[in-house]
Amino acid sequence: MSTKIIHKLGLTLIILLSLSIPTLAERQIWLDQSNPQNWNKPGANLPKTKSDIEENCKNMIRVPRNATERLVTQAGWQIFKDTKSNGKTTLIRGISSADIRCRLAESQIFVFHNGIFAGTASPKTITYHIDGAFRDWKLLTEKTFIVKFDRYKDTDCSACPSGSTIVNFKIDMINNRPVVIPIKTQTKPFSDSSL
Repeated sequence: MSTKIIHKLGLTLIILLSLSIPTLAERQIWLDQSNPQNWNKPGANLPKTKSDIEENCKNMIRVPRNATERLVTQAGWQIFKDTKSNGKTTLIRGISSADIRCRLAESQIFVFHNGIFAGTASPKTITYHIDGAFRDWKLLTEKTFIVKFDRYKDTDCSACPSGSTIVNFKIDMINNRPVVIPIKTQTKPFSDSSL
């Protein structure tokens, strides 16, 4: 075998292995900060996307039931599971991509207060079975909620996260606009229990 072929095979193997394990670049480093910096801005627009859901996975999504959910679908997202509400606040999980096995490749939790987009529960979209994947979320009051994220180490297989990080959020009003603010994080050994 020539050196070029061996080199190409080696590079291919490295690429394939790197796709199976969450690397530091894919990690949600913000979850390791006890008081994370806020990525949400008052008056920000709902992030837009283009949905790519495999036909056999269409049963995972549902049609919007109200004006707030329609805002999410108009931005290109699909509604995944049930919306959670408390008073004037609504949490909506949107997805834009799932593979042939219906694993979520792009998802986000959108927060609305009084029908106005207030921010997201993560600075970037989340992929199932990758560090920082959404596990559960719960509204505690009209202006506070928590989100539980799966945490992976390099030695974890994709179905077995070793930790869970719970992030407390609040909704503040800045310049008469609602904005989601992460308050604190707490990481513990993995638990698949509900919040």
